Amino acid sequence: MSESGLKEQITGKVEKTKGQVKEGIGEVTEDRKLKNEGKWDKTKGTIKEKVGKVKQKISDGLDNKE
Repeated sequence: MSESGLKEQITGKVEKTKGQVKEGIGEVTEDRKLKNEGKWDKTKGTIKEKVGKVKQKISDGLDNKE
């Protein structure tokens, strides 16, 4: 199992959650900038999470070949 892949997935989930919170606060306070920052953080988090999953699958595939 790829440690870097797992680490990237966790980092992505944290960033995505942070984005959801920011977006929610921005929505409630009608702070457009904060809301958009939250959307961007969610997007970055989703990407990091998916990259981590791919890294893990590649690593698992290489481990199975050995």
